[in-house]
Order: sequence, then structure tokens, then C-alpha cells
Amino acid sequence: MRRYLVIFALTATLLVASTALLAWFVDPYAYWNSPTVEGINRYHPASGKHLEAVKLRQYARLSPNTIITGNSRVDVGFDPASSAWPQGMQPVYNLGFPGYGVEGVVRTVEKALFTSQPRTIFVGLDFLDFRLDGDEQVRTERLSAPDWQERAALDAKLLISIDALTDTFSALAEQRARYPADITPQGFNSLSEYHSVVDAEGHAALFRQRNRENIKAYLEGSKTVRRPGGDNPNFAMLQQLVETAKRKRIVLVFFTYPYHADILLSFRSSGLWPAYEDWVRDLAAFSARNHVLTYDFTRIDEVTGEPVPAQGDTKADMKWYWEAGHFKSALGDRMIMIMNASLDDRLVLTPESVNARLSELREGLAAYGKQHPEALQRIDEAFEDAAE
Repeated sequence: MRRYLVIFALTATLLVASTALLAWFVDPYAYWNSPTVEGINRYHPASGKHLEAVKLRQYARLSPNTIITGNSRVDVGFDPASSAWPQGMQPVYNLGFPGYGVEGVVRTVEKALFTSQPRTIFVGLDFLDFRLDGDEQVRTERLSAPDWQERAALDAKLLISIDALTDTFSALAEQRARYPADITPQGFNSLSEYHSVVDAEGHAALFRQRNRENIKAYLEGSKTVRRPGGDNPNFAMLQQLVETAKRKRIVLVFFTYPYHADILLSFRSSGLWPAYEDWVRDLAAFSARNHVLTYDFTRIDEVTGEPVPAQGDTKADMKWYWEAGHFKSALGDRMIMIMNASLDDRLVLTPESVNARLSELREGLAAYGKQHPEALQRIDEAFEDAAE
């Protein structure tokens, strides 16, 4: 009996150790930084399941000079390995997170600063993350240092759990996919899996799906960014980040996103436009009070008005956008160069320029609608889809 128990224990230990070693080597989450072997662990399709932990670990490993952070538009829109980044700013890390609002972004930056301090932080700000659905509260208390016990529990989960084993075998199969999901060591998600949708259905299908989802959320969500007293708790979180940056002598730069014209048309049609203008004015005032340089990339031009291929066109490949909600890294590169070389000071948002910028945007959007009736039709169809 004793011999049986010893054999059983040794077998169980060997099985657990083998499972952990396989999960470590295949590294489906891009967490362990194991040696790369083509065909086995080149791609890390499960990184999104524990994205915050993955990115914070990658960040600590890289110890970058520059962070660019924000929501999913940053996650898929800025490649830290791009040559658009000045040499003096490298290495760069993409700390963007899908679904994170202002509080989530600020909290994650604070966690990152426990392990390494960059010289510059670029922060993408999204009007939609400032909408108020009720009596929102944000937690402005300072974070404590990471708990090693939580870290140990996560490490074990990513090595010897059923999920880890399942994700490991799924990752092995994904290595042979034409467009596998992945994350780079610098935190960039290229959204390459969208290529399969474009190949099968075209960009128009992506735009239609995104527009429908957006409009449904716009119609159901809040139409204000100000409390009765005129404030917004998300600016309190930004204030905390400003103070942290000043205390640590980190250069802080804000920027807004280059929404595709479809999103701006959706704002207008769903009743969000007044709140959007309120937010831009509040952001201009906040930036001026805190002496933070803020670039406003929301405009109507040949880039943000990039034509959407016809329904069923699977050959056309859009240069700047995947769909209305997410731009490609080619556009992110342009934004990087502008912000780092001051190529267009007209994009700097100030209280003195904000009203003129908003007037120009309103006029540009009206002209765009007249020149592109197919865009208005696209938004009308999305409204019909959202109502179903």
C-alpha cells in the first residue's frame, strides 16, 4: 500500500510538473517570456484573458522610457516598435486596455509605476468614457504596493489550472492559423484576426457591426458629461494622474482619438453631440489649468473620412481604419509623429481655440454628410439594425 501511494504521488507530481512546464513553454498568455520557437509559441492568442497581468509583467520586464495608454483604441492603434517613435523615447510600451475607462487606465498606470518609472506618458482620452449614467464615484485613494500572495496565486493559475491546460493546447493549434491573435512583447495588439473577416466579408461588414453596436450603446447610455454642479468625477482621476506625474517628474501628454466620420455622425444622430462639445470644452479647460499639452485629433479630413468599401467587397483594404471604432497603426504612426515633432500646432487644444475647433468640426461634418450620402445611409441602416 505504501509503495502504491509513493508511486501515485510521484506520478501526480510528474503530471503536474509536466503540465506546468508545457504551459510555461507554450506561454499562451505571453506572460512567461519563454524562448520563442516557430510553430510552437510564436503567437499568444489567450493574452486577452489576463491582459492587465500580462501587460504589467511585460512592462516591468521592459522598463520603458515611454508609455502610451488608453482604451482599446490605443491597444490596437499604436505599435511601440514603429520607427515613428523618436530614438530618445524608446523603448516604448503600449499599456492600452480594451474596455477600460478613465479610472481603470489611471489605476493601471499607478500599478506600473511601482516597478518602473518612464520619462513620458501619452494618455488617450475618449469622450465616451466620460459619460455619466448616475451618481458615479471614483476611488481616488492611492494604491498600495502589489500583494505577492496575489501574484503567486496568479502564477499558479497560469501554470497548473484546467484553463491553463486548455489555453495551452488551443494556442498550439492557433500557431497554424492564417491570422492568429497575438500580443507583442511591447504590448501591441495588431488585431490581425480582423483580416479573416475582411477576407471573407469585407470592411463594410465590420463597419456595419460596429456602427450597430455603437448606436445601440449611444441610444441607451447617458447624454451628459456633467453633474448638476458642472463637474465630472473622471476629471478627478485625471487630476490624480497629473499630480503623480508632477511628483515623479514624468512628462504627461493627453490626446483625443481620430474618430472615423461614422462615429461623429452617430454622435449627432443619437443626441450625443451637445455632451461631446461640453466634454471638449471641459478638457481644454482642465488641460490649461494643469499645464498639460493636449492634442485633439478629432476632425473631418481625408483620413477620418476614409471611404468604406461597398458591401461584399473583399478585395479593398482600408489604409487607416479597421472599422469606425478602431484605427490601424498606420494612423497611430501619424499621430506619434505629430505629437513628438509638433508638425501641426493647430491640433493643440486650448480654451482659446476650442470654440473655433468645434465650429470647424460641425461645419466639416455637415459638408461631409452632403458629399457622402452613402455614409448617412450607412448610419440610418445602423439605427434600424440597433432598433431590432
